[in-house]
Amino acid sequence: MIYFDSHFHFDPEDDLNGVQTRMREAFAAAGGTAEDELLVASMGGGWQESLAARKFAHAWPNGVFSAGIHPGAAAKETVSPEEFRELLRDPACRAVGELGLDYFYQDGTRTRQLEVLETFLGMALEEKLPVILHCRDQENRFQAYEDMSCLTAAFTGAGGKAVVHCFTGTVPWAECFLAQGCLLGVTGIVTFNRAENVRQVAAMIPEDKLLAETDSPYLAPVPLRGQANTAGNLPIIIRKIAQIRQDTPDHIAEITARNAARFYGMN
Repeated sequence: MIYFDSHFHFDPEDDLNGVQTRMREAFAAAGGTAEDELLVASMGGGWQESLAARKFAHAWPNGVFSAGIHPGAAAKETVSPEEFRELLRDPACRAVGELGLDYFYQDGTRTRQLEVLETFLGMALEEKLPVILHCRDQENRFQAYEDMSCLTAAFTGAGGKAVVHCFTGTVPWAECFLAQGCLLGVTGIVTFNRAENVRQVAAMIPEDKLLAETDSPYLAPVPLRGQANTAGNLPIIIRKIAQIRQDTPDHIAEITARNAARFYGMN
């Protein structure tokens, strides 16, 4: 069986061998066997993290990575988007991101976030790469979703491919992005007690638009909340998605791995 964590972060300050060891140990503890394969896509959320993502991808079997500027770093990143083209042309770089909009803190960076996002979306079309999108707003507010949907409509309309990762919005917003051709990523949040909206979305995503991800080291699933997350915990998330969809874990692992491989341009 192949498991594919479509969204994982490698901290530039972490020890590469240590992270890989913890991933393998967690994978075994979560039910992965010696015959199973764990594929991962490491994310860039700024220049240094993009370099770290490339380092991890080159060290992990069949590893791929993305490069971009996270909305939380949009106002403070000193490396210009144009300088990311070197990373985007690395053979292991299969996407642009993590990009997006995050209005949770209302910190006055909305204009800058939009500028960075629009620039990278244009570069993704030029380089013929898909994008990984982050979209977050305050509870019961949807300005980030409104802004994002306008941009994704234009991007996918021009032939671009996108995933809204760690989707935590409502079913209507899920339907909006799915109608534009976006994929949606489901994380360990699906196991949280108060995340009924995420479970509702996980139940309705079409098979060919569903991705599974850990977003590690964040968002460790139940029963590991409070611990540092790892890509090795992906089988826990797979099992929860299967339960919600009244499906088998093997089938969910299969379709999410196939969708991730297609999204990242892998065989």
